[in-house]
Amino acid sequence: IALKKFNKKEFIAPQFYISDASLLPFKESVFDICICNLSLNFFPDTKGIVKEIKRILKKGGIFYGSVPVPERKPEDSVIRGTLPTAAELEKIFTEAGFLFQANDMKNGALFYFSAVKK
Repeated sequence: IALKKFNKKEFIAPQFYISDASLLPFKESVFDICICNLSLNFFPDTKGIVKEIKRILKKGGIFYGSVPVPERKPEDSVIRGTLPTAAELEKIFTEAGFLFQANDMKNGALFYFSAVKK
């Protein structure tokens, strides 16, 4: 489905991969941008995923993320997966060698942020 949509928009040779996020099939330092939207909470080893993101990003490469965090979660809602706090995410990315920047945007339980590889 994605390939058809990309071809319709005239993308040149789009490629799609299905892989384990903790063992991505890419060489080191090849991407300028990495995006993880609404799924980081489903990986049991957040630190391992961040390490893998750092491996594939170029120096100065940027990670954009959005993830539900417990401090924004309404009491009556159910959110699956592991929910690190915004502070825990900042610590994980900072310790992995990123410059972390929280985004002030608010949308329910979601926390938006970016992290630049040093």
